[in-house]
Parts: sequence; C-alpha cells; structure tokens
Amino acid sequence: MNAFDIGSAIKVVSGKGGRAVAAGAGDATEVDGFWIDRRGYQSCKAGVVGSAVLTEAATITVAFNLQDADDAAGANAADYGDAHAAAIAATGGTGGTTEPIAVADSFNLSSARRYIRIQHTPNLSAGATDTSTVAGVIVLGGANAEPAV
Repeated sequence: MNAFDIGSAIKVVSGKGGRAVAAGAGDATEVDGFWIDRRGYQSCKAGVVGSAVLTEAATITVAFNLQDADDAAGANAADYGDAHAAAIAATGGTGGTTEPIAVADSFNLSSARRYIRIQHTPNLSAGATDTSTVAGVIVLGGANAEPAV
C-alpha cells in the first residue's frame, strides 16, 4: 500500500439519508441507517452531511450515534460508543440562505460487533419554510488486513 494513497486504506459507506421539513415530515425524527459489515476495520469516522435551506437566523441541529448488532438484520442492536449530542450544524444568513452541513466524530470499533449503523436526527428551528436534505455516512479505516477494492 502506498503511504500517499489513503483511498486504498479506507472504505466509505452510505448510512441512509432523508429530507426534513421544519415542523413537518422528517423534522426531529431519528433516521436509522443501513447495517454495514465492518469486518476487518477497527475504526471509523461517522457523521452527517448535506444541506439546509434556512430562513435568516434559523438553525438546524444534528445529533447522531452508532449502533452495533450481531447480524445484517440488526439482531440484538444496541447503541455503541458515545453519541454526538445535538449541536447547531448551520445557521441561516441574511435574507435566508442554503447552508452546507458536515458534522463527524471518530469511533474506535475494536470492541464493536461485526455490523454497525449510524442513526441521525436533524432538527430545524423555524417554521415550515425551512428544509434539509442530510445523510449519514461512515468512513471505515484501520483495517487489520489491506482491503480489496
């Protein structure tokens, strides 16, 4: 593996996304991600990315956590590691703006069961005019064997 080729040492997987409308569908609602086989990977960076259309001074907060399970169907699922507490991910600018969202934390997976997923909760502060489109994402790293591509 080339020391300058990070792509050969990581694996990026989708955690599942959704659209939220302030005070409506998807707002302040937890989204369960897809179960991911993390076999061989000892760490990850997990988070939420996307964008929000926000009225002036309105905010979007995002909270997320990981879960682990015994199999790809989520048998015996339980929260894993420390959750990323709800924090403001973006604030609307003058006259209302579209804002990028990117929040992430690192997780040590050495004691996690084989399957993991991200759960995330977007929460818009304003009325029904604000919207967001966000998705959970997991970047696996620290493989105990060089991954195949």
